[in-house]
Amino acid sequence: MNKRVALISFMLAGTFSAFAQNSELTNAFNLFNIRQVDKAKESIDKATANEKTKNDPKTWAYRSLIYSSLAVDSTKKANLEVNLNVAKTAIETGKVLDKKNEYKVDFENAGRNLAQVYANRGIKMFNEKNFKGAEESFKFVSAQLPADTTWMTNTAVAATSAMDYKQAAESYTSLLKIKQTPRYYQLLAEAQLAQKDSAAYLKTVQDARVKYPTDNALITDEINYYLAKGRASFIVDKLKNAIDKDPKNSSLYVVLGSTYEGLKQIDSAEAAYKKGIALDPKNFPANFNLGAIYYNKAALILSKANALPRTQVAKYNLEVAKFKKTFESSTPYLEAALAIHPDDVSALTSLKEIYVRLNKTDKAAEMQKRLVALKAK
Repeated sequence: MNKRVALISFMLAGTFSAFAQNSELTNAFNLFNIRQVDKAKESIDKATANEKTKNDPKTWAYRSLIYSSLAVDSTKKANLEVNLNVAKTAIETGKVLDKKNEYKVDFENAGRNLAQVYANRGIKMFNEKNFKGAEESFKFVSAQLPADTTWMTNTAVAATSAMDYKQAAESYTSLLKIKQTPRYYQLLAEAQLAQKDSAAYLKTVQDARVKYPTDNALITDEINYYLAKGRASFIVDKLKNAIDKDPKNSSLYVVLGSTYEGLKQIDSAEAAYKKGIALDPKNFPANFNLGAIYYNKAALILSKANALPRTQVAKYNLEVAKFKKTFESSTPYLEAALAIHPDDVSALTSLKEIYVRLNKTDKAAEMQKRLVALKAK
């Protein structure tokens, strides 16, 4: 996932939803509306301390708006923490007192003001690699803006970076309730696996596979899980079913080939990669993996040849000839892979070795030159 976080612009929110009857509340209301926020603060502080108005939700609604406005005022950074904390307390206290939700809009507007502060703070913390602090800031913003998936995503990314996988899982679960995508399922599964909750991981992947049966990333995740559990054969049928549904998807053949390799069924893997290449000659992993199969076969033949007694010269020569032929079989696939990704170190290194073994010195020198140039970048 891209780990950069997004900044959002907030409108300063601050319109009282009802008129005050108490004089200090009236003063606070009037002064705030003409942007005399410091003086409005003085009035609301008095109203908050007054026995007649301190339990009035209206008082706390005004207090939340006034102090949240002070918090976003860049000229009052010296009192930022105090203003933030007072505003947050005012929102929390006011919501408890506001049984009829008369001041819901005021509390939401105050929350948006605070969200602006925490959004900017979270971005700064994230860029400074204070991931836990960024997580907490983004989590607060997300609570104030529950319909905005940007901040849920940022919370999840920061939580993952802080290795707080429980929070990451919670955030991706919330995201999936708003918008379902294969990527959100995959990231949720990764967070669950990081918590060593294999059952939750498998359920998430399987649920996602039902919804997105041909998504390569989800297929790969499921395969890796069963490979790790020593149950690779279990998923071969699943892959074949996926291919039946999407027979022109060359990537599925690559995954099938990789699975067969995990099962040590090399001939089946070879056939799968060839089908993938037939569908898409520019499929890098299909070309590279098939080339690697022949490369490894050749290396095994040479190893056996070198283990023969020195007296078996004829058999040795026969094995060496077989080795060279098999090595040559890998060349076109590795060359095709390199043509697709000219800077792939593995392809360059493998071809260099092949050219050396086949006494193609000019080509071997070219591969070496390209490898040196890559290291110099």
